[in-house]
Amino acid sequence: LQTILSLSVVMFTLTFIHLMFTLTFIHCFINCMFLFNVDTTIPVINVQPGEPATFTCALLDQAFTSQTVQWFKQSVGDTMKFIVLVEKNIEPQYSPDFPESRIAVHIDEKFCKLTILRTNPEDEGMYHCGINSFIMNTWSGTYLLLKGKYGTFSQ
Repeated sequence: LQTILSLSVVMFTLTFIHLMFTLTFIHCFINCMFLFNVDTTIPVINVQPGEPATFTCALLDQAFTSQTVQWFKQSVGDTMKFIVLVEKNIEPQYSPDFPESRIAVHIDEKFCKLTILRTNPEDEGMYHCGINSFIMNTWSGTYLLLKGKYGTFSQ
């Protein structure tokens, strides 16, 4: 009777472990499916040369972790260029190629915004926002399109 009881406990324990492993795998699989955004639509900001352009990056919903935001620009056919590193309560660190006189950044509890104060044709391109925290990293991008660069069109 003792042996049968011991085997029953072992079988129950193995079944429980298998069930927990299966549930954990399913939970991870479902969450990992939605971890990556498969939407291929890229947001576009369309401005006239000389106008300001503001890019907004939503911060992670993490009240107790520090988040670092890095902005990059990528022109068509070129590599990404670092613009600025932003963190709450710390002075932004600008790249020499993107001086503070042309670029403004603001970070609060929910968003980080990058503003080109006065756009010129060379500003056209993809602007990337990367957010790093202890828990998670995210990446997003917006394309800046300057009106009139390729002729007249309407949107």
